[in-house]
Amino acid sequence: GGEALDLSKILASDAAISGVYSLAAFYGGDAGVITLSAPEVMVSDGGVVGSSTVLNGGNAGSITIEAGEQLDVLRGGAIDASTASGGRGGAIGLRAGEITISGAGVSGVPSRIRSVALGSGRAGGIGITAGNILIDGGVVATSSLDSIFGFGVATGAAGDVAISGGKLEVTGGGRV
Repeated sequence: GGEALDLSKILASDAAISGVYSLAAFYGGDAGVITLSAPEVMVSDGGVVGSSTVLNGGNAGSITIEAGEQLDVLRGGAIDASTASGGRGGAIGLRAGEITISGAGVSGVPSRIRSVALGSGRAGGIGITAGNILIDGGVVATSSLDSIFGFGVATGAAGDVAISGGKLEVTGGGRV
């Protein structure tokens, strides 16, 4: 039995956001793999678990979170394996007794689980497994979008989303 893992924003400044990151930027290479395991995991108030690439052609890393009891992504928290380069978005795998993705941060950005590919890469897939899953105003999404930097149109595909559990509830404007 381990301790609960809380990745919440801990300072008032928007620039001071806590989280776990792996980032590859500008000069090539892939972002690293992130694996978290604890009885309870909370990512909230702008906190981020992210493995991403920016302008380098590399691939985002995968993210795996195993929370024996509870995984909460609340008030604008994010689990994000995206790429803003020609590479692939990373896969995301979440497993817990209960998973809640709920609410928005102070900026109005919803809590989210996402893998996005900007440009030519393919977005990664998302797999969620839990006894009970609540998506209340939160978002679970994979997508392939035109580059925000104007380097062409999206040619990659969105990833797959697989959700399995005893009960799935999507409410309050939540989206899958």
